[in-house]
Amino acid sequence: MSQRISILLITCLVAGSCSNDDSPAPPSISLLSQIEIPGNMGTDVWGYIDPVTDKEYAVVGDFSNLRDGNVTLVDISEPSSPQITSTTDVIGFDMKTFDHYIYATNSDFPSASDELSRILDVSDPGNPQVVGSFQPAHNIFIEGTHLYVSFEFTPGLRIYDLATDPTDPQLLWEDTNNQGGHDVAIIRGRMYDFHATDATYIYDIQDPSEPELLGTVRNENTYHHSGWVTEDDRYLFICDETAADPLPDITIWDISNPATPSLVGEIADNTARAHNLYIINNLAYVSYYGAGFKIYDVSNASSPVLLDQYQTNINQGNGLGNGFLGAFGVYPFSPSNLILVSDIDNGLFVFEYR
Repeated sequence: MSQRISILLITCLVAGSCSNDDSPAPPSISLLSQIEIPGNMGTDVWGYIDPVTDKEYAVVGDFSNLRDGNVTLVDISEPSSPQITSTTDVIGFDMKTFDHYIYATNSDFPSASDELSRILDVSDPGNPQVVGSFQPAHNIFIEGTHLYVSFEFTPGLRIYDLATDPTDPQLLWEDTNNQGGHDVAIIRGRMYDFHATDATYIYDIQDPSEPELLGTVRNENTYHHSGWVTEDDRYLFICDETAADPLPDITIWDISNPATPSLVGEIADNTARAHNLYIINNLAYVSYYGAGFKIYDVSNASSPVLLDQYQTNINQGNGLGNGFLGAFGVYPFSPSNLILVSDIDNGLFVFEYR
């Protein structure tokens, strides 16, 4: 049987029958391809479009043995037959792209062999070149011409300008009040600073040199790992990768007034931990570690509905143990409507949802 778990099939079996009308079948996750990636601990995945050829690539990271690693470019222009274009020996824990550059973090773990995060020029995708560096970091985000760097021990968040020289980011602002963050996302003029055991800070970021704090989400039971907001910017989903049953993996907050956020819902899977989540239209795409890749309908944000899921841990790898295995990263922003998922032990998966 296919590894994909069809929610529709389960529903039909429980009910004893399915309708025979002519209405179209609901969308489902379809696997187009899977490819192994060099290394032994897959990390995040992002997308890159060559500005000259318009060819699509997956950018897949590896952090082998929590020390060394690499960044691999995979040509996905033929989604059913992806091809590795190049692999570097730069640690790739989290990667984002700007113009013809890839910004790859070194994880900011003390054991990392590389003391700095690196900037790769991928003008020639088959032969990436290291052309710059920036400070050690766990996660980053790029929006416009600005680089947002998170999970530094001091300070917790920095913003850099890339417009003058993408190979030499220039510091614009730093958070001197909150130490040790984890992740950051810029969405429609707001910055969401997921600050680990502390809180999630929400800023107006219209002027990246002077962020304005709008509100703070605090919850003593939540590790503020990462998250995203619904298309109307009203509901914030926060992933907690440390949550153990019965705590929720994802909490949902009404931030219509960021100064007074309120908890309105949650998602929990007592068999797995959630890692990263993105929302497009009314769909939430989640890399859910040991549970694989999941898609939720969040049109009623306080009561998400699981639409489909796919178990990516096909070789039953152990990852880092303690639940940190399986689907690590998800990238649903492909202009070709492809969905990329990286698995710690099983490489890159290319999916469609239709």
